[in-house]
Order: sequence, then C-alpha cells, then structure tokens
Amino acid sequence: MPWLRAFGLSLQDILKWHELSRDLDAFSALWILRTCCVSIAQAITPFPTHPTKLLISEAMSFCVMSEKATPEITIEPYKKIVIHEVIEYQFSDYVELVLTGTRAAGGTTIPLVHWCNGIVFQVVPFNPNGDAVIEQQLEGIVHYSSVSFALKEKFEPEVRSPLGTLRLINASANPNFVALADLLRRHSKYKP
Repeated sequence: MPWLRAFGLSLQDILKWHELSRDLDAFSALWILRTCCVSIAQAITPFPTHPTKLLISEAMSFCVMSEKATPEITIEPYKKIVIHEVIEYQFSDYVELVLTGTRAAGGTTIPLVHWCNGIVFQVVPFNPNGDAVIEQQLEGIVHYSSVSFALKEKFEPEVRSPLGTLRLINASANPNFVALADLLRRHSKYKP
C-alpha cells in the first residue's frame, strides 16, 4: 500500500484505527474510512491514477463485511393516512392551477402530478422533519396537510395546454396511492 506510506501511515496505523472502530457498525466504519481516504485523495494533485478510486478500493479491502453481519430487513407499511384538507377541481382548472402556480413560483421545469386509477393529484405533506410528524410516522400514521385532485380517466404521460405542459406520473403501483385514489373517486363531486 504505497499510498499509506506517502502520507506517513503504516499498516499498524490502519489496524489501530480498525481496533478503535470495532464499536461502530460496519457501515459507519466504512463511511468514516472512505471519507478520510477521499479527503486525502483530494489533497493530492500529482497522482498517476485517479486517487479517489485507488484509495477507496484499497480501503474497501479493510472493511469486508462478514455474512453474519447481514441485517434483518422489515417492511412495515403505514397503518393510517390522515388527510387534513381535500380540494377537488375540474381537470382543466386543475391543469391551469398547477401550471400557473409553477410559473408564479419562478419554475422553468415541467411540473409533475401523480395519476392513479382515474385521478390526478398532488399531496402536500407536513414538514417531514418535525418531531411530531416523525413520531407519528414511527407509529405508522402519515399526515398530509392537503390533497388536491381532479378526475382524469385515461393516463397520458403529458398534458399540453396554452399555459404549458404538465407531466403525469403513473402511481398505480403504490398501494397507498391506489387506496387514496379510490377514496377520492368515491367522494368526488364531479363524478362522470
């Protein structure tokens, strides 16, 4: 490991670091070592090969995870979704509202809305970093500040209007959005 000697590091220094890192989980230890290596690599200017790749590849050999360290992975779907406000529009009004709102906010990109089972919608969540929101999510409850929607039977990737283009994202694979779309359809005041 010639790069270690170039920085006054020896194999013993790395092994000492390895001893100190035993209290960390493997991912944290690898991340710390990777960060150190990238910092060293960025400090070097004349290096014959790409320094970051070389340093990281040599560092990775120190942090080989054993098969016993494989974590248990659990999927826990939300138990409840709470919507605090539901706003329904005619489809043409909804397209105009989204495009005008994007333009007023200085947006230069094409806005996106979800489509699922004949409903186009946008979800406005509460601040996801708020303590109360995080606590509720850990209990399996999601709070949406509002959901705005309109009926649109047929999916199209894009809807064009004189104001611009609106892109639709097919969210039919998300079971939460399927349940939401079904609920919104049942409560629609503009049913076909």
